[in-house]
Amino acid sequence: ARIKAEEEAKKKAEEEARIKAEKAEEARKQSEEAARIRAEEDARIQAEEEEARMLAEKKARSEAIFKNMLTAGACFAALFVLIIGSSIYNKSQYFIKTNKDSIEIWQGAFSPRGKNHILTLPGVAGPEVAKEAYTRSEVMPLAFNFYMEQAIEESRKRGTPDFDKVEKLLKKAQTFASSQDERQAVAARLQGITQAIENYKAEVARP
Repeated sequence: ARIKAEEEAKKKAEEEARIKAEKAEEARKQSEEAARIRAEEDARIQAEEEEARMLAEKKARSEAIFKNMLTAGACFAALFVLIIGSSIYNKSQYFIKTNKDSIEIWQGAFSPRGKNHILTLPGVAGPEVAKEAYTRSEVMPLAFNFYMEQAIEESRKRGTPDFDKVEKLLKKAQTFASSQDERQAVAARLQGITQAIENYKAEVARP
C-alpha cells in the first residue's frame, strides 16, 4: 500500500509538472505571439508615419516649386510689361544730331534702348533750344518745311519747272506733315502742280 501510494504521488507530481510545463510553454508562446503582434503593429505604425512624413515633404516641395514658379512667372510678366512699356516710350521719342552743315533726325527703336536714323537735312539748323529728346510734333515740321521749301524753290526756277521733281518733293513733304494745315498746304500745291501740267500740255498742243 505504501509503494502504491508513493507511485500515485509520483504520478501526480509528474502530471502536475507536465501540466505546469505545458502552461509555461503556452504562456511563452502567447508572450512571443503578443510580442510579434506588437512588433508588427509598431512596424506598421512606423511605416505609416514614415509614409505620411514623405508625403508631407513631397507636398511641401511641390508647394515650394509651385510658389517659386508663380513668383518667377510674376517677375517675368512684370519684366515683360516693363520692357514693352520702355520700348513703346522709346519709339515715341525723336533725337536730333547737329552737324556742321546739316542735322540728322533719329527715332527711338522699339526696344528699351536704340535709335534708327530717319533722314539727314542739309543746310538746316537745329532747334534753338536743344533737348535730349523731342516729340514727333517737334521734329516733323523741320523735315516738312525743308521739303516744302525745296519744292517751292524748284517751282520758281526760270523756264519750265521740273514738275516731276516738284511733285516728288511735295509728296516727300506730305509724309512728314504733322498737322491738318500742313496736309492741306501740300494738297493745294499738288493740285496746283496737276493743273499747271494740264495747262502746259494744252499750250504745247496748240497749233
